[in-house]
Amino acid sequence: MSSKNDIDTHKTPTILMLTCCVFMLAWGVFTTVCVKPIWIGVCITIIAEVLILQLSLYLIYSGSTRREKVKDFIDELVVK
Repeated sequence: MSSKNDIDTHKTPTILMLTCCVFMLAWGVFTTVCVKPIWIGVCITIIAEVLILQLSLYLIYSGSTRREKVKDFIDELVVK
């Protein structure tokens, strides 16, 4: 039986996904500057921006829905 505020954090997958997206964005900028034709780097940068936006929206939505599921097990101290 779990006690109140007995919650494990699982940040590693989220941090890895965001890090990969940021590296992809940096790679796109580097490719735009150094590689001809320029449109290759621009496409990589656009794809990275779209992935970052989609991931951010997913994390925002899933966080609020998951919080509703565990609200009986947490108090205001944990939320803050």
